[in-house]
Amino acid sequence: MDRGQKKIATSSRVLGYQSSRGFQPQPNLRLQPQSNPGLQRQPSIGSQSQQSVELQAEPSASSQSQRGRYARSYVQWNREMDMALISSFYSSLDEGLKGENDWKPQAYEAAKEHINTTLKLNLTKENVRNRHKTMKKHYGYVNEIQTVESGLLWDNEKKMVLVTSDTLHIWENYLKVQPLAGPYKNKMIEFWDDIVVFTTRFNRRFMSKEKRKKDPLIEIVGEMATSLKEYVEMKKNQERPKPTGEEIYGVISKIVGLNRNDIFAAVNRLMNGCPEQFYLLKSLPDDEKIDYVLYLLQP
Repeated sequence: MDRGQKKIATSSRVLGYQSSRGFQPQPNLRLQPQSNPGLQRQPSIGSQSQQSVELQAEPSASSQSQRGRYARSYVQWNREMDMALISSFYSSLDEGLKGENDWKPQAYEAAKEHINTTLKLNLTKENVRNRHKTMKKHYGYVNEIQTVESGLLWDNEKKMVLVTSDTLHIWENYLKVQPLAGPYKNKMIEFWDDIVVFTTRFNRRFMSKEKRKKDPLIEIVGEMATSLKEYVEMKKNQERPKPTGEEIYGVISKIVGLNRNDIFAAVNRLMNGCPEQFYLLKSLPDDEKIDYVLYLLQP
């Protein structure tokens, strides 16, 4: 397998992003509205137009009363708006405005002001918040693509799911389960590394700008490992009963996205590991449990 590629499974939805740090991405994946106005990914100036992928935009919170009902308005986001948002989020990250699950209100306010001032727009804070919700939603699906084994390939340099003639039958079988994943075959995910930084739970304030420019994904993985280690060390002196194999299996087997081998390997690892690892797993939100299990299974 070539460097930068790994086996993965795809998910049903992907947000088109590639890292904005250090090089100019090729806008291969665009967002366009379906039947009504929506969110559209615009190609950069000077690039050739390429096949688009349609995804429904997130509605803004503003609405109008109309015949007793409320009609939600939509905002068209283009590449320049996204880059301004990313720039502002990095500044807010350095200022400690990123919580475990969401940005603090000051971060959304700062992003709104930065985008409006830079691009002469009139966005609301809720427009910015909804855009970040879209990032978080699609991060969850793409993260499943990268963490669940299926025989498909992930190219970490091109930021895309690679489907070749050898894996086409695997892809077609997968689409029977996840038909909405179809448009993302061999499509670059623009700004992907930035999305990882902004949506991963274990972000740290001491992340340096220089390290983020080099490889933000590596930084996040390292910080997650540090956070988990600190948690386990803190709990070592608190005596709690060691979980049984049946109890561990009952939790692991309910995690969506793990195959049978992963389940048994995780059960074995937790039965022979520190009990606090199991209690930490139980305390995590459901959508983060698979990330922690796969972290534990790393060689």
